[in-house]
Amino acid sequence: MTLRGKVRAWLLRTALVLVSLIMIALGGGYVALRTSLPQTDGTVRLAGLRAGVEVVREANGVPHIFAQSIEDAYFALGFVHAQDRLWQMEARRRLGAGRLSEILGQAAIGSDRFQRTLGLYRAAERGWDALDEETRAAYLAYAAGVNAFLDTRRGVLPPEFLILRAPAPAPWRPADSLVVLKLMSLDLSRNWRDELLRGRLAARLDRAQIEALWPSYPADGPVALPGFKALGALLGPLPLAALSALTPPAEAPGVGSNNELRL
Repeated sequence: MTLRGKVRAWLLRTALVLVSLIMIALGGGYVALRTSLPQTDGTVRLAGLRAGVEVVREANGVPHIFAQSIEDAYFALGFVHAQDRLWQMEARRRLGAGRLSEILGQAAIGSDRFQRTLGLYRAAERGWDALDEETRAAYLAYAAGVNAFLDTRRGVLPPEFLILRAPAPAPWRPADSLVVLKLMSLDLSRNWRDELLRGRLAARLDRAQIEALWPSYPADGPVALPGFKALGALLGPLPLAALSALTPPAEAPGVGSNNELRL
């Protein structure tokens, strides 16, 4: 064999080896990522359940939970949520606590500053003290279910954790569930920037001028919040202008997926 032929043969063998290694790596990565998917059949034995619980998934993967007690149902719900939505749960509680920049870096500083100023997680922790015993039991059972999954899971974390090099989730707390609800309330309060602007203008315009810009709410309509003077008292020394300046940009129309992270 000529020197040229030997070089070609060596290059061919090298290429085949590289292709084989790439295929093995891709195959191994695929198998590893499959271990992050929820277990949808078989039996899982967990400490903390009072009796057996059955989780049945329909054709679209939606789980239906059958339990003999409400506590076991909430426990199973926490376990199933953690199986299916671990990254979403981690991202939402970090968002509410103002801790996204720990994994996303500088891009999340503005969001963290706003959330810590707003104090949703502090409010969630204070809200725990106001709950009745039955509601507390539900939150505790749910958190126990989430933590049962974290303690017994096998395989790699969901791909988002790997891509962002995020640490494994810390144990779930009832306050984490409460702050997710507060974030949902914030998401559904799409006019709160207008409310801040109205509060600032109220210091300069009279009632008639304000109502020209924002027509009065029906006198017999339900009222969820006190007047702006009371709101100012709740905010303490923080001026409305300062809170408005901290707010992140408004979201684009049509944004509403339950599987994305919005800053």
